[in-house]
Amino acid sequence: MNIKHLLGQFALVILAIAALSSCQEKKGATKLILDQTEFSIGEEGGFGKITYTIVNPNDENLEVSGNPTWVTKLTTAITGEVSFVIEPNYETKDRSAEIIVSYGAENASFTIKQGAFREFPTLKQLLGKKLKATFCEFFPRDTKMYKYKQEYGYLYDFDQNGNPVYIWMYQEDWAKYQADAYNENNPDNPIATPDDFRGVDYTVQNNDGSFTYTHLSIYNNMTLECWTGVDSPSGGAAVQDFTGEFTYNEETGIATFMDTHNAYYTHEVDIQFRKTTEGQITFEVLKFKNPEDHAFIEGYCHRFMLYCQKEGVEGISWQPSGKIVYYCDIEEII
Repeated sequence: MNIKHLLGQFALVILAIAALSSCQEKKGATKLILDQTEFSIGEEGGFGKITYTIVNPNDENLEVSGNPTWVTKLTTAITGEVSFVIEPNYETKDRSAEIIVSYGAENASFTIKQGAFREFPTLKQLLGKKLKATFCEFFPRDTKMYKYKQEYGYLYDFDQNGNPVYIWMYQEDWAKYQADAYNENNPDNPIATPDDFRGVDYTVQNNDGSFTYTHLSIYNNMTLECWTGVDSPSGGAAVQDFTGEFTYNEETGIATFMDTHNAYYTHEVDIQFRKTTEGQITFEVLKFKNPEDHAFIEGYCHRFMLYCQKEGVEGISWQPSGKIVYYCDIEEII
């Protein structure tokens, strides 16, 4: 074997070692690549995920960290995905969080951004929804309670000359009046307080065993209608409070329309919608303008109080006018 042959063999060995070393180095170059570095979602929250790729994977485990309490159910159970659930944001500021993804010595991160809570719902959040009132709130000096004389069928009494006379109280005075009347009529169990009369709880039975309801339906064709009624084992009754084709301002939460439920005249109506941090939507009738020759009470007066949950004295019912806010659960219109 000559020197030339030995040098050739040695060169081949060196090349083989270099090739093996290069192959091993290439196989060991593990890299974690996130397919996106930012995930954005609205205030309502929901499910989210980002995808990833691992170049030259090894036996390491994929780990995720850094999530705040409003990012939950963080999991890597599906290969190639990091999924999570984002809670609704009830803060009035945007929020963000950096999530760290680790694979051995490799680290990468992505940012979750969530929009701030909007006080007023968007049109999209209203269309196709039925708002079912669970509670109606009155306000001490902004809600007036009018006495309803059922024998006349109107919201007033008459003076000696036959002229209409309104009989009303501010809500705070009315609440005390009702509580005192209830306790006087129930001396063995005088449990009523003015707070019991701060509104109407639609989930509680009326004193005749019936349930009162108020439903406001908002249709995809930009019309809405509100019905108030009563259900009981023996039957029920309902009246349409208002209906019409509306326009909506998302910056103020106000729907404006002409109420056309009455066959003889119309009303100019403004309704303001708000969202609550409990997942409900409220509505308040800001304007319910009667024609001049039909304006018997200033402001909006609702008829549901014809069915009282705690009867006062004199066997009469009361109707609220002024500031009235309805707290509603939300259902899809089928």
